[in-house]
Amino acid sequence: MNARSEPNPILSVRNLRTVFETGDGLVEAVRGVSFDLRHKDVLGIVGESGSGKTVTSMSILRLLPPNGFIAGGEIIFDGSDLVKMGTRVLRRVRGNRIAMVFQDPMTSLNPLMPIGKQVGEMIAEHRRDMSASAVKAEVLRLLKLVSIPEPDVRYNSYPHEFSGGMRQRVTIAMAIACEPDILIADEPTTALDVTIQEQILILLGGLRDRLDMSVMFITHDLGVVAELCTRVIVMYGGLIMEEGSTADVFERPMHPYTAGLLASVPNLASDKGQKLSSISGSPPDMTHPPTGCPYSPRCGHARNLCGAYVPPMFDADGERKSSCWLLASEAPFEDNPFKRGGRDV
Repeated sequence: MNARSEPNPILSVRNLRTVFETGDGLVEAVRGVSFDLRHKDVLGIVGESGSGKTVTSMSILRLLPPNGFIAGGEIIFDGSDLVKMGTRVLRRVRGNRIAMVFQDPMTSLNPLMPIGKQVGEMIAEHRRDMSASAVKAEVLRLLKLVSIPEPDVRYNSYPHEFSGGMRQRVTIAMAIACEPDILIADEPTTALDVTIQEQILILLGGLRDRLDMSVMFITHDLGVVAELCTRVIVMYGGLIMEEGSTADVFERPMHPYTAGLLASVPNLASDKGQKLSSISGSPPDMTHPPTGCPYSPRCGHARNLCGAYVPPMFDADGERKSSCWLLASEAPFEDNPFKRGGRDV
């Protein structure tokens, strides 16, 4: 897969492959993903459950479970490859320069520890020269920054005394405690109602500008991507199907999978009682990943070529890229039926 070349991206992922050992064999969760994250970008990574988006984000910080490992590729940050970085050095990057907000605010916090102490531990770990009083003052500043009311009172509160939205604000405060260069948000609004979700999105957008950081936003919600993200990557079957600016991808999808996702979003302007569109079939079994395009068994445009070979990332308009044989005038294989027939795909 060819990655787009950007001047001085803050993070460059190249041909990342992440595998899990299971009782049924190796699960190839990420199979050669490449992309760049630029300064102050808000990059959305979207796809169905099992598409590889969360595993991609967890691989960046090497926060994989014991049965998972990075089988190949590079993750270049500040001139160093995080894949090859020693654990001690990597710990200085995690939380300090690259931070993460996890999916479930209900389980991300220690229920036995006041929230002030939990945020304070994050600061003390990376700023060991700060006194206890300075750490507390910084905690109060962060709680105020993420709009926790009465932070001096809430400092000694326990997680069960907070709503879901307030817990998520606390986890965000922990993540930004060291003013990271990159914030990875893994579906941070999944467990929240739509009103609180909107507040969290506004908060993240404001923090991006205020702290001058880049954001990777992992989600399955296309509405969230449209509201928050400047660029979007669409994943399926452990591969990138399409990438580009959010406006371009939403207005003119160039991959059948992207078009299918967008068509399945409810449209308030459509006729009342109209059936929602859906994508037939099921995602691939990643213990036996398909040899061709992983979406081809569900794609109404698929040809024999699609099931036989994984398409490269074709350059489209401007920064647009898509991994689909439909964008090829001719595919570079002898048994390409479109080449023999003199037809464009």
